[in-house]
Amino acid sequence: MARIDRDIFGRGFTFRDGQRTVHYRPKLLGHGYVGDDGSVAEEDVFGCGYTLKDSRGQKRERFHSTLFGAGLRGDRGTFVERDLFGYGASVKRGAR
Repeated sequence: MARIDRDIFGRGFTFRDGQRTVHYRPKLLGHGYVGDDGSVAEEDVFGCGYTLKDSRGQKRERFHSTLFGAGLRGDRGTFVERDLFGYGASVKRGAR
């Protein structure tokens, strides 16, 4: 299971998955985040989800909000569940 932790001031977040750690910071212009590995998390126009792209711009997974806002569900079966107090999230990968 992976983990997403928000930065102290809430401007960015860090994705941790075993040995892999990627820090995302907000884009200068527009909505979304840029990772220190070159990957991008683009926010949807209406703010209902994100599209995760690798450093070459290829789509990896599309996430949309769940019905009652408990988290995000990806089109590859990944579920991002927000922590109780909203400081981070747990990432559970599903079978494709």
